[in-house]
Amino acid sequence: MQQAIMQRNQLFNTYVQEKNSTGLATLYTTDATLFPPKLPAVTGNTAIGDFFAAVFQQGISSGTFASQHITITADIAVESGRYELFATPDHCVATGHYVYVWKNINDNWYIRQDIWND
Repeated sequence: MQQAIMQRNQLFNTYVQEKNSTGLATLYTTDATLFPPKLPAVTGNTAIGDFFAAVFQQGISSGTFASQHITITADIAVESGRYELFATPDHCVATGHYVYVWKNINDNWYIRQDIWND
């Protein structure tokens, strides 16, 4: 199961590199909640896709997300890791930690809750 989550993480990284907010939205449950720092919570994968589209429009050109720990219990997983966001390849604009709560639905893992700091 951990391998399946890692594959979803690779897809997440690919979508960030492509600035593909629609693709990112598909990695979240339909009722997921995103908790961005210093901003209101964003609920629903459509709204989450809109949030990421706005992030890309504000100049984020790429990012890296590195999982550090995953705990899986039945159909729920909790992952923590580190991230970096870049405006240009040499200009890091944010670094911090994140926590995802994953939910397994029909043998696919989706992010149910997403929170990070900067």
